[in-house]
Amino acid sequence: MIRHTLSFRFKDEVPAAVRASVLATLATFPDRYPAMRNWSMGQNISTRDTTFTHTMSVEFATNDDLLGYLQSDSHESFVRVTWRPVIAQQAITAYEYTERPAAADRGAQHMTKSERPRGPYGMEYARIEVPDMQATIDFLEYHVGLQLEQRTDEYAYLRADIEHHSIELINAPERENGWTVAVGYSVENEEVLEQLHKRVLDAGHQVLPLQERQRALCDNGFAVKDPDGLIIELFTEFQEYAEPPHLEIRPVDLVHPFIATSRYEESLEFYTKVLTSCPPTRSSGPPRSCAARTATTTASPCRTTASTTWRTCASP
Repeated sequence: MIRHTLSFRFKDEVPAAVRASVLATLATFPDRYPAMRNWSMGQNISTRDTTFTHTMSVEFATNDDLLGYLQSDSHESFVRVTWRPVIAQQAITAYEYTERPAAADRGAQHMTKSERPRGPYGMEYARIEVPDMQATIDFLEYHVGLQLEQRTDEYAYLRADIEHHSIELINAPERENGWTVAVGYSVENEEVLEQLHKRVLDAGHQVLPLQERQRALCDNGFAVKDPDGLIIELFTEFQEYAEPPHLEIRPVDLVHPFIATSRYEESLEFYTKVLTSCPPTRSSGPPRSCAARTATTTASPCRTTASTTWRTCASP
């Protein structure tokens, strides 16, 4: 599925009647363009960012359907004649996503039991202690395209998509370099979380509580340290925002970490047999939920034990 969003602000001098007419025309789009799905539009109620006054969101089955709408004569005429003369600012995004099954559907999927144990299905965030939090925030905003969502003197949250955050920074002025202290993974349901909990205990690892702030952002979970002491947090139902950030160029997703380790075999055992059942591979690295590997990424103000890979998109 392709989700296409349009955020905009009218010019100050545009009369209320003209604004209402433009909004009414946008509301006719689902009838005029049958490829549209799940169309919605509303006024911006955010207290964090008031750059735009309205947002329209719509979905298409394929990118070709989206391009067919954007390149149609009727749409181009609307943009040229009606839209551009009255709009002061706009931001357009389009990204591909896979629909997440409803809770009831996810439960039905597990009625057929599999003999293979299941593990985490996706990385959500990295928690990094940094000596200069403002410099790191500036880097992640300008060079990576993340959006700052919350900041205190102690910590800061930055996000890439609808997930609550992708990076959590911890203010640690005593450090000379940045240091990744935790990585968080979503687990598909309580049944799988309980399986992971049992495998961790059976392997002789200590089960730790989630960080206090993280407990408020999910339904349930626990933490465990990998062989190098990196904290792995596992949880269900990570909190999400209703809409992605309104940035024209940004990462879509935090895909997986690269973990530098001096205990390769032990780490491989931990990640592939305790946390998941993914078979080890020494050529290109295991799938998304398997995390034992070594690599580097673009230089930033901090050096970390676990770097990350992002999936990106360029909005039209």
